[in-house]
Amino acid sequence: MQHHYLTLPSTQKKAQILHYTAWGSPSAPTVVCVHGLTRNARDFDYLANALSADYYVICIDVIGRGESSWAKDGAEYNVLNYAQQILLLLNHLNLNQPHWIGTSMGGLIALTLQLIAPQRFKKLVLNDVGPVIDAVFLRRLVQYIGAQPRFATRELAVAYAKDTMASFGASNEAQWKGLTDFYYRDKADGSVLLHYDLSIAQVVKAQVAGMTAEAVATGEATLWNSLKSLQNPVLVMKGADSDLLSASTVNQMLDCNSLVKAVTIPNCGHAPHLMDAHQVQLVHSFLSETI
Repeated sequence: MQHHYLTLPSTQKKAQILHYTAWGSPSAPTVVCVHGLTRNARDFDYLANALSADYYVICIDVIGRGESSWAKDGAEYNVLNYAQQILLLLNHLNLNQPHWIGTSMGGLIALTLQLIAPQRFKKLVLNDVGPVIDAVFLRRLVQYIGAQPRFATRELAVAYAKDTMASFGASNEAQWKGLTDFYYRDKADGSVLLHYDLSIAQVVKAQVAGMTAEAVATGEATLWNSLKSLQNPVLVMKGADSDLLSASTVNQMLDCNSLVKAVTIPNCGHAPHLMDAHQVQLVHSFLSETI
């Protein structure tokens, strides 16, 4: 694994920095991995390592998370801006059609990128996300996002995670380690904090509070049109107990585009962690299938 940093154009005095990890040979087919709302690139370490024998895997810290810059203006925390910034990275690396794996928000970024730069990626894995976000999930989201407990030790932080992240479906200590090692950051006083900008929470809560039925319908219609316009295979991975992606939405996605296929991951909700051999094999098999 190698760490890379791209300086993005910015109107701010301090330039924005986009961090990404890279695995495997740059001469291999490329896979871009983009994480969920409060997560970061290191969620994909297990998957990227497993895929790196056959692919060049790039895992991106979206701004405000991990080792990327935090925005000076909370208005920058929106999916369209994320898509535009990642497009700059793809152009910088001369990546015309990489594969894309997007967990939750990472999938929404892919569907948004399809609208502003059509057909810029090949196969797409949507990890527990689709054009419709269930209201049950949104209610849960506004309850937990932005909470910033300070833990005296990492052991206490992991214990907290096991209470609050059960939906990921982690089943052993290695998976919990993958979910927590880089989700927390160490402070100078030895305490541990979550590793994302709390301004993201303020933006999200304001967005959810301001949602109207008309705005929701317009947003969903836009994402449905994006999904319909895709011309390469799409794999939808649904957590069996997900409160974000319903079975009904998955069925509509299958009907929307004949290139969409779906699998259900047992014993997890939102979102499958992509840290076990079975989930990795599903992704690898999908990417390696000859069209």
